[in-house]
Amino acid sequence: MHLAIYRMKLVDSRSWHARLFVWARGAFGQNKAETFDAFSYVSTVILALVFVLCAAIIWVVLNAGTLLFGVYAEPVWRSNTRFHVLFLPGRIPIVAIAIPVLLGFALWRSWLADGVLVTAAPFLVTIGLGFGLFGAFVAANTLRRKLPPWSLK
Repeated sequence: MHLAIYRMKLVDSRSWHARLFVWARGAFGQNKAETFDAFSYVSTVILALVFVLCAAIIWVVLNAGTLLFGVYAEPVWRSNTRFHVLFLPGRIPIVAIAIPVLLGFALWRSWLADGVLVTAAPFLVTIGLGFGLFGAFVAANTLRRKLPPWSLK
């Protein structure tokens, strides 16, 4: 079977570029046309190659980050891609084990490198700011209620 190319030789439909051409046209909802000019064919194949190469790089980088936490991202060049949570035997999600282990390891390494104060300071400052801002919000609302109604207009 051949793809007919206008003013060009027939292209074997089993070649990698012909399959890429058909995939690229189908991925964007284009109808199957019988003839194509050479510029459309070559530009579609080149742009499809660029897309697939960029998508493969994104997929590898994305999975390099997500696999540590037990999540697998399907390749983005397939239709209906989604994320999969990976499980240990017994249907225990890896996320439930990996995140506490990685956080514990990061805290331990931070403690060894910088000491207890630098390790605990972000947690203590966050808790302190949370209570402080909550107290300020409550105090502002309490003072606002004590004001006469005519002063709020």
